[in-house]
Amino acid sequence: DAHELRVQRIRQFVNGAYTGTHYTYTWTGPTGAKVLRLNGSYRDTDPILGHDPVTFAFAAERAWTKHKIALVDRALRAEGVARFVSGQGTIGVGRGFLELGVGGRTERIDRSDIESVHAQHGTLVVRRRGAKEGFFSSEGVFKFPIAQMADFTVFAITLEEQLQLKLA
Repeated sequence: DAHELRVQRIRQFVNGAYTGTHYTYTWTGPTGAKVLRLNGSYRDTDPILGHDPVTFAFAAERAWTKHKIALVDRALRAEGVARFVSGQGTIGVGRGFLELGVGGRTERIDRSDIESVHAQHGTLVVRRRGAKEGFFSSEGVFKFPIAQMADFTVFAITLEEQLQLKLA
C-alpha cells in the first residue's frame, strides 16, 4: 500500500560526546497518508543485536529500496526520467541530466553543467558550473531538504547509475 519512504536519522551529542542515534522511517501512501512508521533509537558504536527493532527497520529499508529501484527502472525506460519529491520541489534523474523543479519552475541541467551534488547539514545541494552563492541570494545553487525527500537512498543509487555522480 505504500508509495514513498522518508528516513530521518539524527545522531545526538551531549557536550561533544555521542549519546545515540534516533531514527524514524515513515512509509506513506499515494495520498500522503501514513501507512507505517518505525521509530526508536540505537547506539551505532555498540553492536546491534538481532532482536533490536532497528534491525527490522534496516531490513525493511533494504527491501523497500529493492522494490523502488525496480519501479525507477521502469520509469526510466518509459519516460526517460525518474522523479523524486523533496519538500516543495522535485528532482528528476535521467541518463546524463537532472531536472530540478523549484517554485513552479523546472530547469534541466546536463551532466557536463553540474559542478557538484552533495549533502550538507541535512540538505541536498546541487551546484551548476559557475554558480554564485551569496548570503541573501544565489544563482545556480539548488537546495532540497533530505529529511523531506522521498526515497533518498533510491535517489542516491539512481544518481550514481544515471550520471556517474556519487553523493559526497
